Amino acid sequence: MKKENNKIKWLNRQNVRSMTIFISFLLFPIIQWYFSPFLIIMGAAEGIMNGSFIVFMVMILIGFFFGRGACGFIMPCAGLQECMFSVNGRQQKNRKLFRLKYFIWAIWVLVIAAFVTMARGYHKIDFFYGIESGISVDEAWKYIIYYIVVVTFFFMSLFFGKRASCHYICWIAPFMVIGRKLRNLLGTPALQLTAEESKCIDCRICERECPMSLPVSEMVQEHKMEQSECILCGKCADSCPKKVIHLGFGCPERRRK
Repeated sequence: MKKENNKIKWLNRQNVRSMTIFISFLLFPIIQWYFSPFLIIMGAAEGIMNGSFIVFMVMILIGFFFGRGACGFIMPCAGLQECMFSVNGRQQKNRKLFRLKYFIWAIWVLVIAAFVTMARGYHKIDFFYGIESGISVDEAWKYIIYYIVVVTFFFMSLFFGKRASCHYICWIAPFMVIGRKLRNLLGTPALQLTAEESKCIDCRICERECPMSLPVSEMVQEHKMEQSECILCGKCADSCPKKVIHLGFGCPERRRK
């Protein structure tokens, strides 16, 4: 019985989540170019729709059903950032700066649009454009780009604290946010957080445990669990001693007056 309980404990959601983002980070040299905005620009200049473009479109679909859940469970640099929590676990407080990633995203989307226009539209689909071997880092010079990305995420976490790159510079998050906004508009069932605010004792453990530095206790009290920065990792639900917060599928909840 004790062994069975230990097995269940090992297989809990947060342990599985930590394992998947760590494995994803280990695979980063293989999959890096499938998340590359620069490769999209290169392909756009030749009128070629490549793998990165398709992956980003899929991110909108993922966002529709799972919000930014991919950030919490499968994104490569999530593992690196969460490993840095023990070095700098400072919460992110300046929420106005969270808009920076949308500014970065808008610039390169406009650049892509400009190159596609000059190429007179897309006229070819090549998923492995620029990744002919299927492996991102298959030549020595590509390690330079790999380490630039890794070092950038490392120092962002080191100097600015919890999930700084996700908040400030991530060029993938806006796609998932777009998908989530569409879902909220249509009222389609999707992965979401819900809360029973009457059970909350305001211990704020959820806030301390949240990897995205969100004001979870305030969200519970205001009955507003929908948050564009939330990665739906379930850390708040799993750490709550009163089981106030729940992670599951459902339709958008209306905010109570």
